Amino acid sequence: MLHDAALQRWEDEPEWEDMLREFGLFEDVHDRSFVTHDHVLDRAGILDNLRSVSWIASRDDREDVVARLGALLPEATYAIPNRASIIWARKR
Repeated sequence: MLHDAALQRWEDEPEWEDMLREFGLFEDVHDRSFVTHDHVLDRAGILDNLRSVSWIASRDDREDVVARLGALLPEATYAIPNRASIIWARKR
């Protein structure tokens, strides 16, 4: 599954829940939960999203880059997989 493959690079991250508990600044620290969802965009939405990506947005020729990418992108609906890692707590 695409969501799982994207998470492999984070396998060695610290357990943030434990760190929040140890700091003592928070109470009722809830264990991590995951929410998977797809960000659904049409062709225009994908191109708008590309304009905001830093390596494109910072370029002087960004509209040319987006136009070149747009020439390669057929009209369709696209689903970008996302997986949110959620930890929540209350401040003491």
